[in-house]
Amino acid sequence: MLANTILLRDEAIRFEKTGIYCKDPWGSPAWKLYWQEQLKRCKEGYSVGGMRVTGNHYFYLNFCKISLTSSVLLENESVVKDKKEKGFSKKSSFPDFWDGDMEYFNIVEKCEKEGKHLCLGKTRRRGYSFKSAAICANKYNTVRESLSIIGAFETKYLYPKGTMTMTNTYLNFLNASTGWAKKSQVINKVNHRKASYIENVKGIPVEKGYKSEVMAISYKDNPDSARGKDPSLVLLEEAGKFSNLKASFIATRPSVEDGIHTTGLIIIYGTGGSMESSTADFCDLFYNPEPYNIMAFENIWDEGARGTSCGFFVPDYINKVGFIDKEGNSIQDKARQYEEAKRGEISKTAKDRKTLSKYIVEYPFTPQEAFFLSTGNIFPVVDLKHRLGHVEASSRIRNADFIGELLFDEEGKVMWKENKESVYPITEFPLKAGNPCEGGIVIFSHPYTDENGHTPPNLYISGVDPYDHDASQTGSLGSTLVYDRLNKKIVAEYTGRPPTSKEYYENVRRLLLYYNSKALYENERKGMFDYFEYKSSLHLLYDEPEIIHDIIQDSKVTRKKGMHMTKPLKEYGEEMVNSWLIEKRQDEPFGTENNLFNLHLLRSIPLLKELIAYNSDGNFDRVIAMILIMYYEADIRKQKAELAKRPIKTVMDDPFWSRGLFKKPVNYESSLFL
Repeated sequence: MLANTILLRDEAIRFEKTGIYCKDPWGSPAWKLYWQEQLKRCKEGYSVGGMRVTGNHYFYLNFCKISLTSSVLLENESVVKDKKEKGFSKKSSFPDFWDGDMEYFNIVEKCEKEGKHLCLGKTRRRGYSFKSAAICANKYNTVRESLSIIGAFETKYLYPKGTMTMTNTYLNFLNASTGWAKKSQVINKVNHRKASYIENVKGIPVEKGYKSEVMAISYKDNPDSARGKDPSLVLLEEAGKFSNLKASFIATRPSVEDGIHTTGLIIIYGTGGSMESSTADFCDLFYNPEPYNIMAFENIWDEGARGTSCGFFVPDYINKVGFIDKEGNSIQDKARQYEEAKRGEISKTAKDRKTLSKYIVEYPFTPQEAFFLSTGNIFPVVDLKHRLGHVEASSRIRNADFIGELLFDEEGKVMWKENKESVYPITEFPLKAGNPCEGGIVIFSHPYTDENGHTPPNLYISGVDPYDHDASQTGSLGSTLVYDRLNKKIVAEYTGRPPTSKEYYENVRRLLLYYNSKALYENERKGMFDYFEYKSSLHLLYDEPEIIHDIIQDSKVTRKKGMHMTKPLKEYGEEMVNSWLIEKRQDEPFGTENNLFNLHLLRSIPLLKELIAYNSDGNFDRVIAMILIMYYEADIRKQKAELAKRPIKTVMDDPFWSRGLFKKPVNYESSLFL
C-alpha cells in the first residue's frame, strides 16, 4: 500500500494555496535554480519518502489542472449507496495521486527505454486523455525540437474539446504561471503549436526558440497521415472507434523506427466495443503485441489466460472514483462489489438483453469483456486470439496456402490450377465497404487420392452459406468450407461475392467435385438448389439432416435438400462448433502431453476473426458454414448409431425360408435312417 503520496504533490498544493509556485523574485538566481530543479524532475522523475514517480507523472501531478470530481472513499467505509453518488460537482484542480496512474506512467517510461510501443485497453472515465495530453505537454516543454503527434480517426476527439485542446490548455498554463514560458509565434493553431519565434538577424528573419512541436492529425481518410514526419511521440486515441487503426499504425511505425532502433513511442489507447466495427483492429493489436513491437504483458485479467500475452489493461475496479483512499490506493474489492451489484440491477430492470452487455463493454473487468461480451460470444476467444496471432505472425503458415481456381480437363475431371496473380481471396474481417469482394478459393490441404486417383466418398463434407442476389444490400458473402472428417480439420475455403451468383454456385460445385464431397447448405435462398438442378448436380447437396427433428420435436418441415437456420437450430449449432473447437487432438506424437485443440489447426485468418467476433445477431458467413458442417457430421454419426442398433440379419431371416416347403418334419432326424 502506498503512503505519504502527498509529498509528491508539494508544488501543486503550494500553487493551490498561494497562486504561485516560487516566492523568489522573477529572474533571480534562486528563482532560476527553482525552475531548473523542477525541469529536471519533469525530465528525469522524482523520488521522495521511498517512492519514485516518472517525469511525466510528476509533471501531471504538479503542473496540469484537470476536471476533477472530489469524491474519496476511505478504506474503512462501506460500499457507496445511491444517495452518495449524487450531488458531487466537478472542479478544475490538480489531479490526485492514483496508484493506477503511477503504474501507467511507469509503463510509458519502460516502453521508451526498451524501444517498445504501448497498446492500452481500458475502462471509461479514468482521465487518460488528460494524462496523454500531459505527456505531450511535458515533452513539448522538456525536449528541444521534439514533435508529438496526437492522432485519432475523427477530429472531434482532438479538438475543440479533445486531447489537443487539453494540451494547449496545459501549455497556456505553463506560459502564465511557470518559469517555462515559450513563444509560439510561427505556428500557433488549434491543431498545431510550435515553440519558436522570429528574430531579425542582420535584417533577415530567422526562426529561433525551443522548436518543439505538438500537432493533431486525423487518420480518417489517410492512414499515411504521419508519413514523412519524425515524431518522438504518437498518440492513437479512441482506438475502439479507429476503423483503419492497424493500417495507420503500420504506416506510422517507419516514422518512429530506424532499422533496429526505435526513435519514438506510439501509444494506442481506448475502450472496446462491437467487434463488427472498428474494434477489430484494436483487438488484434492488443492480443497480438509481439509482431508489432508492442510491449507484451502477461494476461492476468482474462480467465484461463495466464501464461499468454497481451497489451496493458485497466479494469473498472482500478481508480474508480469513490473507491480510492486518501493515499491514492484503489480499494479494488469494494469497487468490484459495487459494480457487480450495479450489473445485477441492470440485468433485472433492462428490457433489452443487450443493455447489460453494452454497459459491461464500457466498464469492463477484463479485456474479454471489453472486446467481446457485448457480442454474447460462446467460443473460446482467448485461445482463438492467440491462434490468430500465431497464424498472422507465421509466414510459413500463410505461404503454405494454395490459391487458384478449379477447371475441367479434357476428360471432364476437375483439376486445380495455381493462380496467385489474378485470384485474390478475402483475408479481412469485417470486409470494409468498397473493398474487393469477389474472393477466391483457398486450399489448405488438397484431397487425398488412392492409387487409382480416386477420393473416397464421405471423407470430405462441406457447409455452404450461399446468397442469391447479385447486388448485396447487406454486405453478406457466400461462404463454403470443406472439412476432412478423418483428420478433423478445415481443408479448403471459398468466400466471396463474384459479379453473379451463378459464378459463385459454379465454383462451389467444382469444389465439391474436386473433394468428392456433398454439401449441407442453408436453404432459405433457393438459387443454389435451382442452379445445381440445372447442372444435374443435386446429388452433391445433402438432404435435410434427420438430427434437426431431435432438436425441434414438432417440426412440420418435409424432408428436402439443405436446412433452415432457425434460432433454435443456430443456437444448437453454435454449441456444436464450440465443442469442436475445444476438443483435444489425439494425433500428437506418442509420449507428449496433449495440449492441442481442434482450433489449433485452423489456418483461415478471416474464419478465426469471425469466430472471435461472433454474435448470433450479426452477419458471420464462415461461422454459419461451419455450423452446417457440424450438423452434417452429427447427422452421419446419428445414422451410423441407428444402423448399429439394428439386429444383424442373415439370409435365413428372410420370410421366404419359413414357407412350408422348407419346414422340418417332426421326425426329421429319425427319418434319415429309414
